Amino acid sequence: MRQTLFGTKNYDPENVECRYFAKAAMAFCALTAVTALSIALYHGIMIFDIPNISEVGTYWIVMFYKFMILVCTKLNVSDYHQLQCSIKEDFLYACTKGEKYRKKFFYNQIFTRKICKFTMAFTSGVGTGMTAFSIFTLIFFMATHEPGEGKRPLLFPIWVFSVDLGATPIYEIAFVYSFFCILFTTLNYTFMIVTEIMWIREIATKADIIIWSLEDLMNGIRPTQDKNERAIFDATLKHRLRDIVQHHQSMNK
Repeated sequence: MRQTLFGTKNYDPENVECRYFAKAAMAFCALTAVTALSIALYHGIMIFDIPNISEVGTYWIVMFYKFMILVCTKLNVSDYHQLQCSIKEDFLYACTKGEKYRKKFFYNQIFTRKICKFTMAFTSGVGTGMTAFSIFTLIFFMATHEPGEGKRPLLFPIWVFSVDLGATPIYEIAFVYSFFCILFTTLNYTFMIVTEIMWIREIATKADIIIWSLEDLMNGIRPTQDKNERAIFDATLKHRLRDIVQHHQSMNK
């Protein structure tokens, strides 16, 4: 058994190995794609091929951004853990001390979930569309050209010195490689965008909890001349203000 954010679960060595393999594959694709596209970009600049420079440059930016996502994820992993802990704290608060805000809280969480689902579907659809378009383009090319005629298309342009990327089996290897590059890029972008959404929505949730608490700050408290009641009201008010301050300070973690 191992401890996780929301409890314990069985430790699965195979699952851990798969995650490490996936991370290594993503890093490998990012580095090699940036390198290959840098060579192709240099070649395009040398021969002053403007269309090639534009296309290769665009893919270079995309792949380099993918590499930056991986690096930032590794360097800021503690911040991601803090985000998870903050989300857990809000859920616990809504189910315990802030039970009266549960309905509004979970309404916001469901809305966040819908946004994340839409974002994941859209981002995944873009990557799937790119791959599908390339496959259909290849099928059309093979249907309209004789073997050895023309140059078969890749998902993104690659130039490696004197290597003929259109020859078998180099083309097949390059096509599968570019397919996995697009796949991993889609996964990285989806993770990045969903994380940003969760981060923004978590800040909004903290702000909502503070606003709800301020709106209910004086509930049940009234002017009184009785010392015992005044002491009770003072203690209640201090307790509520302490909770508000704690929620406000947690936004800076």
